Amino acid sequence: MKQRCMKNIKIANEIMSILTHPKAGHLTSDIRFRREVTILTFSVTPSPFTPQELLEFLETLNLPRQSEMEEYYWSLLGESKSDDNLNLLARMIDTATASVEGTTLTLNITRKDA
Repeated sequence: MKQRCMKNIKIANEIMSILTHPKAGHLTSDIRFRREVTILTFSVTPSPFTPQELLEFLETLNLPRQSEMEEYYWSLLGESKSDDNLNLLARMIDTATASVEGTTLTLNITRKDA
């Protein structure tokens, strides 16, 4: 159970570091632990991405999860440049979706317990 929490904290930390930018005025996060899934939700105003950058970001985050490699990946998060971390992060989550309302980006990440 503790390792599940630590993995989710590392994922949340990495997402918050990606969403934090010089013009960010407000960033919130919410982590909900369900029986077999964890849902992480982040909102940032203004969005750090152009529409094209957001599509590319989501495309990368939605790479297939590699549960068998997760034990190696989760300890590496935060240890290298952000492009590498984004690919590591993608291998640890199941889905990522985003919506933009006005200037606020909301990112939802779902991670099923393996």
